[in-house]
Amino acid sequence: MDEIDRDAPETAIREAHEEIGLLPDSLKVASIHEPGVSLHRLLVAPVSAFIDLSLLEFAVVNPSVSIAANLVRHLPVNPDEVESVFAIPLQEFLKRENHEELHFDADDGSGGVWKAHKFDVVDEWGREYKVWGLTAHILVEFARIALGRDPEFPLISNAQRPKILNRADRSTRRG
Repeated sequence: MDEIDRDAPETAIREAHEEIGLLPDSLKVASIHEPGVSLHRLLVAPVSAFIDLSLLEFAVVNPSVSIAANLVRHLPVNPDEVESVFAIPLQEFLKRENHEELHFDADDGSGGVWKAHKFDVVDEWGREYKVWGLTAHILVEFARIALGRDPEFPLISNAQRPKILNRADRSTRRG
């Protein structure tokens, strides 16, 4: 969160505009989810929002794919911030056949192992993506809530994921 932002939703709306060109007025915050920590130790507070499509200018290029798939083809992606933007149905993040569980040696001095979800998915345009780590964790949690069902594979708890290091942990880790 930047100093100019009041809260997580304001950060999310600003970032959505800076990174993929969504107009702030086109977004209505739906929910704020439990924060997670990336493997790079970034704390992320996931925010979901509805997009008012009437406020966006985009054309339906292909009527045989979803509105979301058409929309993402028109977003002005900032390549310095975002590798790619794609639309994948949420239920794909609950299916066993798309899922793999990754294991990483914890670098916090605990000698433990961190776990992460990884999905190999294909969008409606036929492009393949690997979605993993915190992004995958957030999408699994969001799909569980939105669709009201558990995934076909074991969940990974926050206790099995990276944590923010406090100052004492950081100095021990360096030494």
